[in-house]
Amino acid sequence: MFALPQPGGETSSLTSELPTIPVEEDAQTLQTFLTMLYPLDPPVVKSYGLAMKLIMSSDMLATPEALRRDPLGVYALAWRLGLEEEAKTASRYTHRIDLRNPAVKQALMTRSGSVEALLALWDMRLQREEQLDIIANAADLGGPMGCDSAARGGLLC
Repeated sequence: MFALPQPGGETSSLTSELPTIPVEEDAQTLQTFLTMLYPLDPPVVKSYGLAMKLIMSSDMLATPEALRRDPLGVYALAWRLGLEEEAKTASRYTHRIDLRNPAVKQALMTRSGSVEALLALWDMRLQREEQLDIIANAADLGGPMGCDSAARGGLLC
């Protein structure tokens, strides 16, 4: 926990009366980081440099909120930073994103700095789909997956 200096003695200026906590981050990084923690709309990070500082200052990639809000962005940034496990985790949240959309492909390649990020994401999706097929076949569900109200005596699913 921070140990705040207690006011003591008489001082002549307001600034010298305020407690000071030394931190490693610069003012912009600290302000953005604190704004992200405060329960309001998160700030817009407008520069790659600031994003890098924020990531180095926190474990932002592991937060569920970041994964829900921008899974493709988290994946791209993790890829760019060489954080393989974080990229793999983030990839699990991207299944609803249409990777065939040219704008999505371009955004991913731009943000990750690599076409390999897109190819790896496609490959992970394919591997997961193949594993799901194996599980479904092993379960021998006896027909197509989904709700069949006729088979359930007319009950709605």
